[in-house]
Amino acid sequence: MLSHCWIPFLLIFRNFQVTYIEPGQSSVIEAKNGSKVRVCATPGPVLGPPWQRPENGYLVTSPQGPLTLYYEPHCVYNKNFLEKERADIIITPVIKQLLPNLMLVSGQEDAVQLARMLHAKFIVPMKNGDLDSKGFLASIIQAEGTMESFKELQ
Repeated sequence: MLSHCWIPFLLIFRNFQVTYIEPGQSSVIEAKNGSKVRVCATPGPVLGPPWQRPENGYLVTSPQGPLTLYYEPHCVYNKNFLEKERADIIITPVIKQLLPNLMLVSGQEDAVQLARMLHAKFIVPMKNGDLDSKGFLASIIQAEGTMESFKELQ
């Protein structure tokens, strides 16, 4: 079993330098072989009480080559922040996940608008709702859209 909360897994990272970045801030990461990537945090969604800090999305750019990746796991983004940016590849959900009167994960039209705004060449769809879950909340979460309906929107 591999989990982000499993102690043996966490011990792998005990000697790593952690750099926390806020939206608008960036950090350059250098690998042992000298290659580098620049990670820029972007504003994402608030996933809890309204006073909670928003989660981050990320633009990852390689200075060695003209390639940029954008990652936001809820397809909730700040248009004003991103409208001047470009990304070759976007990793984001394309199928919405909804509770009654609350969107947990966006997708569909929002993913198409994001791709157009960033002039993306590729979208790597996340399957956030593709899991076997049980319990009350699992019974009321609804998916909206399909991969096929997403492709038709493009």
